Amino acid sequence: MSVARLPKDSRNGQGIAVGDVDGDLDVDLVLAMLGQNRLYLNDGKGTFLDATASGLPITGEFSYSVALGDFDSDGDLDLAFANGLTSLPLEAQRNRIYLNDGKGDFSAVSGDHARLREERRGRRRRR
Repeated sequence: MSVARLPKDSRNGQGIAVGDVDGDLDVDLVLAMLGQNRLYLNDGKGTFLDATASGLPITGEFSYSVALGDFDSDGDLDLAFANGLTSLPLEAQRNRIYLNDGKGDFSAVSGDHARLREERRGRRRRR
């Protein structure tokens, strides 16, 4: 793969996660950034398109790491970002979980993640 297949981005990347987030059976990229995190969807030919504006909530957080996992047990990959201190004045930021709709569009989990627990319980009861 050549670098030309990735969008040009001069911001400070901290971490990367690789997986199929939009359900099309090719590998996509999620970058943890100091500022807006990035979502790059593979077009199926190995070129990555910037889907940040349509797929990720807008944040100004300082993310240092990102991981993929099916946190709500619905069969698609969700995101977890480890956030840290901002620049001066130093301020701690919450870590974040974003749930995937299965097509690569993510929404934030609110509060203490009670929604995740309730969704998981409800799905188990329906089985």
